[in-house]
Amino acid sequence: MEEHLRGLTIGDFHMYEGGVWSVILVVILAVAFIIIGQKFKKADPKKPKGILLFFEMLMDMFKGVCYDFLDDDAPPYIPIVAFFGIYIGLANMMPLIVGIKPPTTDINVTGALAIMAFVIIYGSGVKRNGVGGTIKHAFFEPLPALFPIMLISETSKMVSLAMRLFGAITAGYVIIDVIYFLAGIWIAPIAALPLQFFFDIFDALIQTVVFMFLLLTFTKMKIAH
Repeated sequence: MEEHLRGLTIGDFHMYEGGVWSVILVVILAVAFIIIGQKFKKADPKKPKGILLFFEMLMDMFKGVCYDFLDDDAPPYIPIVAFFGIYIGLANMMPLIVGIKPPTTDINVTGALAIMAFVIIYGSGVKRNGVGGTIKHAFFEPLPALFPIMLISETSKMVSLAMRLFGAITAGYVIIDVIYFLAGIWIAPIAALPLQFFFDIFDALIQTVVFMFLLLTFTKMKIAH
């Protein structure tokens, strides 16, 4: 096993840096969710404290967002949206949390997230309307002759999910790097700190919300027909 700064190589298999950190983050979240779940079983459900109170507030927020978009269809999507929200939010804020490059600056990571999202979106459509109904609505309505345009439209949605997240987070990371490079070791912290907080917190959370909203919007479009 050979480890590199830009990723991890095992035999003929190579995983880029973003993928490595993405896997590490998923494992950490999985362990954290198991521990929190065990704590919830032992805690008083009417009086959560500390991390349990924070997590309950967080889940209430995801629940509210899902119900705003999907109404009575929301319950199955709450844990899905929570996963995307927590994972993407933390991944975007990696430079501020642990000082590493965000996994979401790797197009392979954002592409995988987009594919996962579209499996959920089209899976929801198939479950509600069947395979034929989903294909008909996606590609042959309002006119069968528009199939090429509808195919491009549906494909571009998945591409836009991946590219929007990748582009926004990468742009912020590059801007901060350039400022640190140009300003020098003494001036850089002062010059870059406000922008770093903007990109690593505000922009990171905005892009997380945008991804969740688009996922729910596209899902709503598929299950509404």
